[in-house]
Parts: sequence; C-alpha cells; structure tokens
Amino acid sequence: MSVSAVYPIVVANTDNESELLGRMAPYQGVLGVVCVLWGVFGLAVAPALGMLAYVILLFEIVLGSMLSATWLTGVLASDGGDGRSMSAKLDVYTIPMGILGIALSALWLAYLTSAW
Repeated sequence: MSVSAVYPIVVANTDNESELLGRMAPYQGVLGVVCVLWGVFGLAVAPALGMLAYVILLFEIVLGSMLSATWLTGVLASDGGDGRSMSAKLDVYTIPMGILGIALSALWLAYLTSAW
C-alpha cells in the first residue's frame, strides 16, 4: 500500500501522467479499503505481534483511509470525475506517509528476522 501511495512521484514527469494516475486510482482505492479492514482486524491480534505492530496497523488504517477516500470521491462524483482533485489535495500527505510506510515495513521485517 505504501508503494502505491508513492506512485505519483514515479510518474510525475511523464507525458501521460494524468492517464497513469487515473488508471492507478481504482487499485489504490480498493487496496485502501482492504488495508483499513485488515488494520482493524489486525488490532485484535496485535498484542501477540508487539508494539511496532500497533504502530504499523494504525498507520495502515490512516493511509488506507486516505487512499480509499480518493477513490470513493471519484466513484461518487456527480460530474463523472475521476477523483483527481481530491487526490491532488491528499497527495501532500499520502506521499510522505507512503515513504514512512516503506521505512516502517523495512524496520518491522528487520525486527522479525533478527528475532529468529
């Protein structure tokens, strides 16, 4: 999910940026909804996973909410828009959170592998 949040940086200077971002929006939205549900479910089993799991799951819920809000805005738009105006507003937050999410995931994987 964090990688898909950083996707606007990857396609920022391409010729067909808006087309690529429009194609990615449904995937980001569905992934956001799934991650919100997974984060809520994960909080029930987080005590067995450690404190870092709480941080990652809460982070997952917040970032998933932002990605799904962008997609749902485009789906529910009465003018048939693709949600890009909402996405442009949230990119200010989702891109840094995506980078932070990648770093948190790397730390969690390093923690899990060092415990073995």
